[in-house]
Order: sequence, then C-alpha cells, then structure tokens
Amino acid sequence: MKYMYFSLIGFYGFFEFYIQHKIKSENRTTVTDITYFLIFIPFFLLFLSPIYCFYVYQYEPNIINFSLFIPLFLAGMAIRFKGYIDLGTNFSDKIELKSHQTLINYGIYRYIRHPLYLASILMTISVICYKCSYLTYIPALLTIIGIALRIYKEENYLLLNFEGYQEYCKNTKRLIPGIF
Repeated sequence: MKYMYFSLIGFYGFFEFYIQHKIKSENRTTVTDITYFLIFIPFFLLFLSPIYCFYVYQYEPNIINFSLFIPLFLAGMAIRFKGYIDLGTNFSDKIELKSHQTLINYGIYRYIRHPLYLASILMTISVICYKCSYLTYIPALLTIIGIALRIYKEENYLLLNFEGYQEYCKNTKRLIPGIF
C-alpha cells in the first residue's frame, strides 16, 4: 500500500509541476503575499510525513486508512484538475489580476469560488486519514490555516479590484456548494 501512496503522490507532484510551469503570468497586477508559502511548505511536509513513518517506524497503513485516503485524494485531484481547466490562463499562484481578465463563473466555478483550495483541503484530510499521527496533524493544521488566510486575503483583493466579483459572491459559496 505504501507504493500506491508513492505512485499517487508522484503523479500529483508531476501534475502540479506541469500545470504550474505551463501557465505563465503576463501583464498582471500582483499583490505581495506570503500566504502561498504558508500553504505550500506545510502541504509539502504533510505529504512527506507518511514517507518518514514508512521508513523510520516501519508503518504500514491498514485497509481502513487506505480506503479513506484513496477516494478523498482522488476527489481532491479531480476537483483540482477541473479547476485548472476552467481557469485556463487565468490561473496564478499569486493574488493578482491579468489585464483584460474575465470572471470565471462557469464549470466548477459556477458552484464554488475556490475549488483549488477545496481540493487542497480534501487532499490534506486524505493524508490525515492515511497516517494519523502528530507528524500529519501539525502540517495539516498549518495548511488549513494558510488556506483560510489566503481565501480571506484573495477575496478582499478581488472585491476591491475585480468588477462583478461582489455579485458573483452573492451567487456562489466559498468551498462547499450551497453551504459555505
């Protein structure tokens, strides 16, 4: 089962690397922001914690842990992939606006404003389910706090700088369709 974990994490890493380097930022107004690192660093450490447990503690996940991990992780990847497709060249890992950028309110963005963050949260929960220990709780908590701060900062920026965003907020929820 640990090799399945390695495979999924490896595939996810390749997928993220490909997406991040395929889409370039051009002609954008950017806000200096450290929340990217508040999410990225603990998220990275979170994925390393089970690997550490495999080799240091000879940890083998049981079938229940593995059964919870797989659907949550795959759901997170699917939501993330759909979010990237819908955003297209509007995607950025920074809080910024591209000149002539349009509001994406179709696809998954028709239902929630932050599917990429929802995907990260699902993947964070999946790793907690896979290896429940203090090694996963701390980076998971830091990741979720970083995401919450990022959403707050991003939405404030968009409300001030993106025409139509306030109306969009009235019609969609942040992370969970119809709820929150």
